[in-house]
Amino acid sequence: MIDGGSKDMAPDDLQCSVGIFNADDIDDLVAASSVTVYRLQSVLDFDEYEELCSAIDASGSVERMHAAIKANAAASKWFTDNGIDPDSTVVIVDNTDDTMDLYIR
Repeated sequence: MIDGGSKDMAPDDLQCSVGIFNADDIDDLVAASSVTVYRLQSVLDFDEYEELCSAIDASGSVERMHAAIKANAAASKWFTDNGIDPDSTVVIVDNTDDTMDLYIR
């Protein structure tokens, strides 16, 4: 796991990706050769962060993503081993090169 600090990803792209996932994303996260973790507070300015948090709170899919992570034993172990609360997960990005990006609150 790599702490990504900040990344130049457009806030609109993040907002469009909130809670969108499939089971393969979760399996790919566990199997990835590298996972870069981005904290939303490091990626967005205050106003962008507040707007994204509103979208997160309004999205029922984020809770479904959290439940799917917790239901996957390997993913639960990965999150525990890396000291990340699965409920902080907002966006999982498969970079298609055996690496993943994880955006957390």
